[in-house]
Amino acid sequence: TVRRALALDANLAEAHYLLALCLRDQKDTTGASRALATVVRLNPAFTPAREELADLDLATGRTRQGLEQLEALAALDPTDPRRATDVARASSRAGRFEFGMTTLARAAERFPDDPDVALAMAEVSLDSAQAHYQADTVRKAIKTLAPLAEAPTPSARVLTQYGRALYVAGQFADARTALQRATATLPVDPVAFSYLAETADRLHDTVTARDALVKYVS
Repeated sequence: TVRRALALDANLAEAHYLLALCLRDQKDTTGASRALATVVRLNPAFTPAREELADLDLATGRTRQGLEQLEALAALDPTDPRRATDVARASSRAGRFEFGMTTLARAAERFPDDPDVALAMAEVSLDSAQAHYQADTVRKAIKTLAPLAEAPTPSARVLTQYGRALYVAGQFADARTALQRATATLPVDPVAFSYLAETADRLHDTVTARDALVKYVS
């Protein structure tokens, strides 16, 4: 049906988008990416298409192209801090730590009270610190994350990153406590089980380490 509609009018951005979703569900990532690129060409402001294209690019190793889509989304919607944090986190995963921090510094100026911006800054700092160990950076990350983790209802992601920071700093007992809280908070960030397994192993807590590793794998 979608292909028939496109045969009648090849400039229907919505039809190309629907085709892309169908191809994605059929695991045809190449075809889906091509269809999504057509959508973006026909309608540069078609946000859902750019989001899908960014996800596909990043998932298939096309990091530069994925970042370009995330940056375009941030430009299209400058009032949403999530766009900036998406760019920063993807940049950090690509090893572009300085660019990620620069992006977040600008976001912090626009959204000084946004907790996710603060969380993303701590995450990118930790990524950089683990790649090139920097004790000062780890301490700053802990200082940023501590009040977020001590809030009445911290998210699992906050607790996970707080536990990770404590682990990197060598504070294994405190890290285990934070990560146990993270794995008990819904929705659970799966990587928390991996961090908990490593931390418990450092403390020779084999029962906790084994249980966390089993849950992480499952």
